[in-house]
Amino acid sequence: MRMLHQGAIKFMNLADKCIEDHDLAEANDHLIRSQDIINEISLSFPESDDELAQNLRGLYAYMYRRLIEANVDKDTEKISEVRELVREMSGAWDEAANRSESERDGSIDVTG
Repeated sequence: MRMLHQGAIKFMNLADKCIEDHDLAEANDHLIRSQDIINEISLSFPESDDELAQNLRGLYAYMYRRLIEANVDKDTEKISEVRELVREMSGAWDEAANRSESERDGSIDVTG
């Protein structure tokens, strides 16, 4: 998950630079790459009644829509909004992975 988030951020950063340089075609390409990554993450959550999965799908769907809007408008503020959300989600996923790893490490009784 971390690599996907990093990739999305990388392409958003490149899109920002292209917009600043008035290279709108290249900005479009980078934003589409970001959209594809965000969509891929969203599709990784199961279609179920699980509230957490539904909320995560909804959040990533929101980010996807905002990237489309950013692409249409070539709006760096919308890109920044999504980039910040992706960073927050990346941090949350890292924290969850670390917590899970700690719990696994702590549950093993090696004292015999």
